[in-house]
Amino acid sequence: MGRTPVIAAGTLVAAGALGGCIAPDIDVVGAIGVTVTDDGAPVLVVEPCDTGALQVTLSGDRDGLADDETNALLAEWTVDPPGVTGTSQIVLDGPAEPWGGAAVTVEPGRGYVAGGASSQVKGVLSQVAFRTEDLADLSPDQVYINATSDGEGLQAMPREEFSDRVCSRLRTWAS
Repeated sequence: MGRTPVIAAGTLVAAGALGGCIAPDIDVVGAIGVTVTDDGAPVLVVEPCDTGALQVTLSGDRDGLADDETNALLAEWTVDPPGVTGTSQIVLDGPAEPWGGAAVTVEPGRGYVAGGASSQVKGVLSQVAFRTEDLADLSPDQVYINATSDGEGLQAMPREEFSDRVCSRLRTWAS
């Protein structure tokens, strides 16, 4: 399907491959998930674990790109250091405080990759790749994250469990 992401350019490098094929000098310190509003609009859920999130990016997926082409950066949201701690969200069609950045409209049939960078040196938030069609059966009380190490597929979890599951998984990987 060609949905493997490439490092997205921004003020900070906020990428790595989905699900663990990360450059050796990068530390995964949190995750980006995706949920929806009551009206079905996509919402990025940002969870930095034991650090602050400074940047979130939304890029197009790899569909139609040559191997030497990079994913198109579609939107970027930033905050001042030390960043946002704890769970926050970005409603894509109308971001709000504390995230600074412009709204973006997602199009049916197009793939997206959302990732983030933390206040920790070389710290990134694991990415989530999705299409609007993936969100059709999602409710606002669920969050999707990438489910497999090859980056294909999404795993739904209750929104109230997102932070604990993401951060406990990262702490397990680090030990």
